[in-house]
Amino acid sequence: VFSVLIGAFSVGQASPSIEAFANARGAAYEIFKIIDN
Repeated sequence: VFSVLIGAFSVGQASPSIEAFANARGAAYEIFKIIDN
């Protein structure tokens, strides 16, 4: 339980970079979709 709490806190600290990563992944998905077609 304690490690889950630490993990949740770490995710909270890193949320801006996670959001940026999610945006980049979405953009990469669109690019790869275009390349595949």
